[in-house]
Amino acid sequence: MDKKKILWIAAAVVGVTVLAAGGFVGYRIYSRGQLGFRGGPGRDPGSKFPAEGQRVLGEVVAVTADLLTIVDQEGQQLSFALSEGTEYISQDNALSAVQDLESGMQIFVFYTDSSEGGLNALVIGNGQAPRGARNPGDGQSK
Repeated sequence: MDKKKILWIAAAVVGVTVLAAGGFVGYRIYSRGQLGFRGGPGRDPGSKFPAEGQRVLGEVVAVTADLLTIVDQEGQQLSFALSEGTEYISQDNALSAVQDLESGMQIFVFYTDSSEGGLNALVIGNGQAPRGARNPGDGQSK
């Protein structure tokens, strides 16, 4: 074989290898920045957000020690059972317990359906909702 032909083949192999490695590394970096709500490639193992469930944005209407009622962005009223396992988060650490919730407060709720037909709040937060948080029924599945 001609020396020039061998160099071209070697250069092509190196080029394809570099492109493949770059694509793999780029995908890994991109996926780390995604919420990965259902436990996908962007799911951070240390994240407070649940791997399963739904999420909603809304305004607090009423709150007691064991029940939170909100109105979502579409005007639908939703009630969530609160438990000792419910987590409270905020960017400024102003929300750390159910007592910090106030009527009129804008919040997001990560929740699951209970076996009794209600909704169980897993994580409640205020401030900016995590990327990708949407109302149920907008194309996001359970």
